[in-house]
Amino acid sequence: MLYAAEPLHILTRNLVFSGTGHPVGPRSYVDDLTFLTISDSPGENIITLRHTLYTALDLFAEIGMKIDPDKSELIHFTWRKKPQHPPLSFTYQGKQITLLPPPSLRWLGFHLDSRIPD
Repeated sequence: MLYAAEPLHILTRNLVFSGTGHPVGPRSYVDDLTFLTISDSPGENIITLRHTLYTALDLFAEIGMKIDPDKSELIHFTWRKKPQHPPLSFTYQGKQITLLPPPSLRWLGFHLDSRIPD
């Protein structure tokens, strides 16, 4: 992460904001990086995440770093009874990548599921 410190610092200084005014900033631990966005709409979350992802990809490319799309994941957290879980699609190195959100995922040894209890 020391190598990626400057791109992460730039992302932190130049935050993207959701329509509700919440920042989309990077959170990282060693070589795991995550972006969190908060809004009233999963579709809006996808838009802000995609924008942040493309910015991050450009910054990492400038220093010779790449992401591994096979290790990339997406999850939506919601308390809604009938949740929407739209995928995140983006183009990376000429390939179309689509991240389909699973019901749960593992990050830093923690199992996270998409349902927020009432």
